[in-house]
Amino acid sequence: MSVRASVWRPHKCGIPGVLTLISEWKIGHTRVLQLHSCSRHNQQSLLGTVGMLVVHATFPIAAEHHERATELIRELAENSREEEGIIDYRVAIDVDDENLFRFFEQYEDEAAFGAPAESDHFERFEAELPELLAGEPEVTRFEVESATDVEL
Repeated sequence: MSVRASVWRPHKCGIPGVLTLISEWKIGHTRVLQLHSCSRHNQQSLLGTVGMLVVHATFPIAAEHHERATELIRELAENSREEEGIIDYRVAIDVDDENLFRFFEQYEDEAAFGAPAESDHFERFEAELPELLAGEPEVTRFEVESATDVEL
């Protein structure tokens, strides 16, 4: 599997939706993170697509806002799964911290990745998110060129 990853975090300005790229190279307060691995044995293209995007995000939610956050996140996930170009969109609560929500998203391409940000359900979530947070979210984006099935 060949993977390129970038870590995004909320910008220090605090405006919802404004993110800073964290990378390995230091340029001011920004650096570039890249992960690479390769398997030549039984390599397959995942769902026949090259350039699929995978996102893993964690959102620490304040305990007093857990119920409201759960409602918004459930609505966001259900509606996002219906959008064109989204392969999968799942949210789970961390087993060690019930107020940490983990998002796992798969997109066919860059266009599918950008589309949800324009949706009503994403805008509702984004508008309320700053009040619900107990810390900074972390979002990691992986650009996957191919994948290999793992036998268990």
